[in-house]
Amino acid sequence: MKKRAILITPLVPGKTGNGLSMRAGIWLECLSQDFDVDLVVVPIYPAHPSAPDFARHSASTINILTPLASETGLYNIRIGESDIDKLHNLARAAALVVVFRLVTAELTAATSLHRLPSILDLDDVDWVREERLGNQHLTEDIIRKTSELSRRFDLVTFAQPHSSIPHLSDVVSANVMTIPNASRAPESPSQESTAKTTDLLFVGTLGYAPNEEGLLWFITEVVPLLPGVRVTLVGANPTPELLSYQSSLVRIHANVPEVSSWYRTAHVAIVPLFAGSGTRIKILEAWAHHTPVVTTSMGIEGILNTQGALIADSASAFAAACASLLHSPDLARSLAQDGHQLWQDHYSLSSSRHHISLAVEKVLPT
Repeated sequence: MKKRAILITPLVPGKTGNGLSMRAGIWLECLSQDFDVDLVVVPIYPAHPSAPDFARHSASTINILTPLASETGLYNIRIGESDIDKLHNLARAAALVVVFRLVTAELTAATSLHRLPSILDLDDVDWVREERLGNQHLTEDIIRKTSELSRRFDLVTFAQPHSSIPHLSDVVSANVMTIPNASRAPESPSQESTAKTTDLLFVGTLGYAPNEEGLLWFITEVVPLLPGVRVTLVGANPTPELLSYQSSLVRIHANVPEVSSWYRTAHVAIVPLFAGSGTRIKILEAWAHHTPVVTTSMGIEGILNTQGALIADSASAFAAACASLLHSPDLARSLAQDGHQLWQDHYSLSSSRHHISLAVEKVLPT
């Protein structure tokens, strides 16, 4: 009989959607290999439409809690007495609790969950992201909250190499470990014979500020240097400003059910980012689909081996990198093969299972 584990997340985990949904989904799927998982969702963030079906397939039970309004910010989530009782009951049968993201870490303090072997997966480095966005007051709040909450856990994990995280030793006193982000294998094998209907493809949440900023830079400064090149943007919630740039050469497809078909019909994936933090799943996703990547330095942050991408930070260099791949099929094919090998070795679902198993072994007595 399997032991039971509790996974607490701020959204319903999924196989697709944004990076938050997919990382939570990988935790759920990997834990369910060795545990009966009681999934606890505090719905702070919206879920992808396909996520509930995936969660029902992977979790033994699904428990939806109701977050109460907080006057002290996002990182002070509270729940009602009936939901606290629900967590107490789950804790009685559990051998392990995994909390996904800082926003839900507070829930362990008010319940008997704090007595269990525990992992806090911070995923992204929230204080670095907010500092880069210029939100200094929020940055200070997150550092304080991370320091306060992380010490309650036996292990704290991040998506990017913890050796590269600024101020980490000053913020987190618990044991730390890297569990790299991952991308699932394509829904159907990549076929080189598939007709390429777009030259440059971006896949990501189009309403996310760092994505919008990078894409507006790309459209206004890079695209004019690439006459006749077809650009496709695929993702959720495009902003009105992005939509205003649609044309015969710049196409936007919002809220698509899957992305594999878009990668199969694209020559090159682009990641023009200048803000944010963490590892970009969109790069790993492109590599999984045998698609070469052009990215900024910020876009590939957190990925130690960059052989599967061309890196450029100015408009002229970014345009030149895109043009070189569009005009040289051999170079594009070689870059795609390098990226795909990196994905297989370090960023596939099997790699995640290995890292998550190691994390569990660190905290769970044998």
